[in-house]
Amino acid sequence: MASRKPLSILFIGDIVSQPGLEILQTLLPALLKKHQPVFVIANGENLHEGRGLNDELADACFDLGIHVLTGGNHSFDKHLIFKRLKTEKRILRPFNYPKGNPGIGFGVYQIPGRDQKIGVLNLIGRTYMQPVNDPFESADYAISRMKDEVDILFVDMHSE
Repeated sequence: MASRKPLSILFIGDIVSQPGLEILQTLLPALLKKHQPVFVIANGENLHEGRGLNDELADACFDLGIHVLTGGNHSFDKHLIFKRLKTEKRILRPFNYPKGNPGIGFGVYQIPGRDQKIGVLNLIGRTYMQPVNDPFESADYAISRMKDEVDILFVDMHSE
């Protein structure tokens, strides 16, 4: 594992629709400059008209410096991102969604400019949600798969 010098990770909660993206475009550059996070994660499940995500909005987030977009209960409300989920490792959907859903729920990423890797795991709760697999069992499995590869583990648990 790499050195233990301090680092910061920025997590941005639900970015909602065009107004949320506009606020992000306005505020994120100053936040990045001030806090200099080494990795940026954001929840993008509500970017497209408040429900779902599309290619254009995902790219806008990546262009702003976001490294990984996570999902939640609105990730699959629209099917606009389904094709990209098959190949795009920077967009996560909840790992505990039932088998057969497109995309991945966790990934290992190189932290830019560092000899460190971060594991990002996206889960969803079950209260007031569609039926999904147990998030704790799913977390145990995903963590067991990543733990030997990563220096840092980040979990986005999207729940009500």
